[in-house]
Amino acid sequence: MSKLLRYSAPWAAALLAVTASAQNSPTTAPSASSAAAPAAAAPAAPPSPEQEKEFLTNFGFYLAKQARLKEELALTNADIDLIAAGMKLSLVSNDTPDATKMQAMMTYLQTRAETTQKAAGAKQAADSAAFFADLDKKGVKKTSDGLYYEIITPGASTKAAPNQIATVSYTGKLIDGTVFDKTDNKETRDLPVKDDGIIKGWTEGVQLIGKGGEVKLYIPAALAFEDKGVGPIPPNATLIFDITVTDLKDAPPPAPAGASGGGLSPELLKQLGLSPNGAPPASGGGSPAKP
Repeated sequence: MSKLLRYSAPWAAALLAVTASAQNSPTTAPSASSAAAPAAAAPAAPPSPEQEKEFLTNFGFYLAKQARLKEELALTNADIDLIAAGMKLSLVSNDTPDATKMQAMMTYLQTRAETTQKAAGAKQAADSAAFFADLDKKGVKKTSDGLYYEIITPGASTKAAPNQIATVSYTGKLIDGTVFDKTDNKETRDLPVKDDGIIKGWTEGVQLIGKGGEVKLYIPAALAFEDKGVGPIPPNATLIFDITVTDLKDAPPPAPAGASGGGLSPELLKQLGLSPNGAPPASGGGSPAKP
């Protein structure tokens, strides 16, 4: 089964979790010596029939959105009808496909997802080439490695440095205008200027301005997520960031050897979602932080 996961689509993870749960379900009742559950809160007022219909519809909506089925598998309306029929059958029948059929299904979905991924990457690559050709015609500045940028406000004369933490507000979008991540209203986030978990284009672009500065970055895929699709970001996608740096401060020194994360190994820290110094890593739904 492991080789089926080399493309870690959300639908695959969800399906495997459900399969594992079914296989590992306990066949006996919990022991009477188990700790008693806390007292339940007073039940909420029952919803009206209209509310109940809305709740269940929204539940189905978010189930599908969380798995990103349509995007990952390029589903047609007919495909969606078949999946909905399968979900309905699962809820009214105790029968399940045998292991051979499950394996064949996973192989089919794996192949279809990879084909969809390649097609999406090819389209993004073509669209990006045309996009950057247009930026060249407009005379937008670019660095030697292909980062295009416009400095809106340079900010302080001292530019951001690799060893600093930048307090930023930003909007990240694709070249078609789709916003994949942003800070809301007056919200800011602290992100390292340079870190192994931060895309190269962000690191390079933030160092073009100082405190109080604003910059617009046009980051090619080679300096972002390359041919990997990440959440709402397709493979080979060009990323556009509008960034304002409101503050800069030196990053804390690394933890002493043997003290990182309470002595936990780097592998375990990664599984726990912690950076080597034991702190949660900077991340977002489509932020400059790598997955």
